[in-house]
Amino acid sequence: MLDNCLDEVGKMFTAQLREKKLAYTVAVEPGVPERVRGDRFRLQQILINLVGNAVKFTDKGGISVRVSVLEETDKRVALEFVVKDTGIGVAADEIDRLFLPFSQANVSTTRKYGGSGLGLSICKTLCELMEGSIRIEPSGEPGTVFVFSVRFGKSDPKVPQE
Repeated sequence: MLDNCLDEVGKMFTAQLREKKLAYTVAVEPGVPERVRGDRFRLQQILINLVGNAVKFTDKGGISVRVSVLEETDKRVALEFVVKDTGIGVAADEIDRLFLPFSQANVSTTRKYGGSGLGLSICKTLCELMEGSIRIEPSGEPGTVFVFSVRFGKSDPKVPQE
């Protein structure tokens, strides 16, 4: 489920990545279960919004997605996703507003790149529905680093998946 989801998100942006000559990498850390039980479509929507923004706001360099285990119990696993780009970045004083509905970094960004300002608000809501959270982390490098976590049930590896 997880590998397929990550692959599908990457494929959605293949043409734009190629056109802009951007690198796109995905790294799944050791220990991340191959199969988990949860809402794949919500996860995919979060990734589509974040990777889509990264592609939109990045003109050179690339985008990376890293997945790791944040917390694990016998029945549940919390995964952490880091979506990092080398784009225009976000000013520190604009970060708090980005997760509010209809908010964007500033007027000039809206004029140049478009968008409704709903994507990050939707991501926040979906993360919370999946018992997780989302934030922007400072990186000291050009670009933006979004970190989000979501919880899944563990899948029995002996049971075939559909």
